[in-house]
Amino acid sequence: MSISLSKVVKFDISKHLPTSSAEKTNDLFFALVALHMADMEDKVLTKLTLQKALYSTTQLLSEKGYNFFNTHFYVNTLGPFSNLFYKYLEELQNANLIEIDKRDIFLTPKGNRVTSEIIDELSENREFQEVFKVLNSKVTAYADNPNLSITETHSQLIIDTTDSNKQKSINDLIIEIDPTAPFEKNSQFKYIELVNENKSEEIKVPPKILNELDSILAKVEDTDYEEAGDIRFLFN
Repeated sequence: MSISLSKVVKFDISKHLPTSSAEKTNDLFFALVALHMADMEDKVLTKLTLQKALYSTTQLLSEKGYNFFNTHFYVNTLGPFSNLFYKYLEELQNANLIEIDKRDIFLTPKGNRVTSEIIDELSENREFQEVFKVLNSKVTAYADNPNLSITETHSQLIIDTTDSNKQKSINDLIIEIDPTAPFEKNSQFKYIELVNENKSEEIKVPPKILNELDSILAKVEDTDYEEAGDIRFLFN
């Protein structure tokens, strides 16, 4: 029996970044949900374990034919990663939804209240409950054992379409990275696409909820995530 694997591809700005404010806000919401789950169990997520929990959830749900996240991860020396998360966290912090203590991230009372109310609105939605179930399992596991977030994601097998469709592990791809190379060109990044990405059923946060979040974020300066060409702005 053949196993379907995710693949790494060359960067495509039309596919690998949120293409609208709604898509970005969708992803901000799931970051808040992960932090809320950690808070409910008196656990703490770091900048790294938050990303790893979201990444692993995208991978597990893609195997079931679901896609809920718009921000794609690329492979760098930390494994599956997206520097956009620093922009996201800054935006959430400016809106007083989260606070950051060195590497650790916490919901503020406002962030907890907002996220809890939205989760309650989705309590009858079967697809969102599936996302929450998988995400909670990863939040719990990685908060308890941060090293597990590394071993699980780095051992993942993947198809490298930039190298004759060879099967590799994420760790193999990490080893191939030249640590002295300047991170300036799109072609330097191998972006991870989901299993059967184009055939996945999209699970998107309802417009009403996106509008509620957007109203909270309204005073936060928006970043143009759709600038074409050079993506060095992701690393500022």
